[in-house]
Amino acid sequence: MPIAASVQGLGVHLRTAKATKSAALSQLADKETNTRTTKSLHEVLESFIFNLSIGKAKWHWLLKFILAYYLGVIVVIYNVLLTEINGWVN
Repeated sequence: MPIAASVQGLGVHLRTAKATKSAALSQLADKETNTRTTKSLHEVLESFIFNLSIGKAKWHWLLKFILAYYLGVIVVIYNVLLTEINGWVN
């Protein structure tokens, strides 16, 4: 009995050398892409955290948040003032 027949009888499929090589290269390419993407995301997050640790950046983001929150409250109050109190219709 040939070796290939006995191996196939065990449920193991034989691959050609070309198919094995292309599968290995495909897995390697996927792994490198995933690693590069993960590394890039990690570097971006690390950079953002580092920038927030600098005092100037902390104040910048804090003041932007306060300004955005304040403007949002003004818009809500203005809408309530116009619609409910003065009876204006949008």
